[in-house]
Amino acid sequence: MKKFTISTLLIFLATLTFGQAKTLSVINFDVEKVPVAPQQLVSLTFSEIAKLDSFLLKDKYTVMEAANRKGIQVQDCLGEQCLLDLGEAMAVDYVVSGRAILINDKLILSMRLFDINSNKVARTTYSEFAYNSERLDKLVKISIADLFQIKIDKSLKNSYDYDKVKESEMDGPSVKRINLSGPRFGVSMLTDKNAMIFQRPKSQGGFGKSPVLTVIGYQNEYQYLNTGIMSAILQTNVSIAGLSQQMAIPSLSFVQGFRFSNGWEFGFGPVLRLTQTENIVGETTLASDFPENLDYRRQLDSRGPVALQSAWIYAIGRSFQLGQMNVPINLYGIPDKDGWLVGLSMGWAINAGSMN
Repeated sequence: MKKFTISTLLIFLATLTFGQAKTLSVINFDVEKVPVAPQQLVSLTFSEIAKLDSFLLKDKYTVMEAANRKGIQVQDCLGEQCLLDLGEAMAVDYVVSGRAILINDKLILSMRLFDINSNKVARTTYSEFAYNSERLDKLVKISIADLFQIKIDKSLKNSYDYDKVKESEMDGPSVKRINLSGPRFGVSMLTDKNAMIFQRPKSQGGFGKSPVLTVIGYQNEYQYLNTGIMSAILQTNVSIAGLSQQMAIPSLSFVQGFRFSNGWEFGFGPVLRLTQTENIVGETTLASDFPENLDYRRQLDSRGPVALQSAWIYAIGRSFQLGQMNVPINLYGIPDKDGWLVGLSMGWAINAGSMN
């Protein structure tokens, strides 16, 4: 005899108390001008309903089996009677179907809940969203909450409501400081003459190090302008390069950035670094050894004093959203007469509610 566990007993008691869970299936979506396959919307809807943990869901394979038995083409089954017949063939309690239409930047998303036992439409929803291809899951989540009359954060709904978004744009750009601070790490590389100088022995003014340097730092980011499509941001970055080679080269940058709603961004601004430079005659000879020689140039040199040097930085990259986490990946470059410093940086930051 099999062991009768406590969990089995609880399931048995729950079934007696509340009855069998209702069954439901998501049939299909009618899609017009939305750059997404109908099955993707079906999958998103299925996933959001599954999170409710209120129904026993029948997957697409069960739908196909029932449709084949009835001789129904699922992609053409959009009418009320067809959906009711297919739901009856599947022996489910409810069927969900939807429609998505994109008109310029407005996404019209409607859903219907069919009660198979009553042979009628139990509930419908109709929403007009500001379309965002990267937030399609949020739009489906809001529609599902409406369909099943589940309370949802009002600010979330307002963030995507088409009329409210357009009203906000007409009232003017939203001036709101958003903190996306977080750690940054990456790698940078010296090029051309600076790379060669860096690799020379110290006796020749070099540093005896690889021109490829690890970088670690911390970035403060403030959004001060948001037009809905583009936001303006100020980034302040403090970093230290070369720790993997027993060096510590600090720098401080102030970048004016512009981020678009699709996550792409670019920026530019001043950067301050502590470096060592010296007046050099030829390749490695100190100009101080030949005071009468006026033919010298200032360049990177480990024999020179540590001083603050200004430069200009350019950056381009993209920020990705993982839930409430912002993951920026950026390429940057700092030009110099003796060679660029180029680098790759990435990190993470808690997104405090920005729409980008």
